[in-house]
Amino acid sequence: TLQNVVDSCLFEPGVWQPRPPTEPPEMVPDLSRESLSTPCGLLVNELVNAPKDMLESLVKMLDVVFDLDTGSFYGPSTPVILYVMRMVTRVCQYAGFVVRNFYWREAEAAA
Repeated sequence: TLQNVVDSCLFEPGVWQPRPPTEPPEMVPDLSRESLSTPCGLLVNELVNAPKDMLESLVKMLDVVFDLDTGSFYGPSTPVILYVMRMVTRVCQYAGFVVRNFYWREAEAAA
């Protein structure tokens, strides 16, 4: 289903590496994909480097699904509303992780 595709893209951990590469790739696209590796996964990387874009998109999705609400749990839009709520909740858990562990970013900047 489309929900599985969105979940797979959003929560894909990607290639793991203790520290992100400091050198930009010589060729784009990088065939080794080493330049795409992160220490905590792609979603955490997005929340650290571009949280505004990610979170604004989620807020827009919430606005759209709340407009679909018919007031009945048995309405045709209920599965979509519940899916978006679950997805946003999962992303908020990742965002909480980033906030609780912000010192990683500070230690990296000081190095």
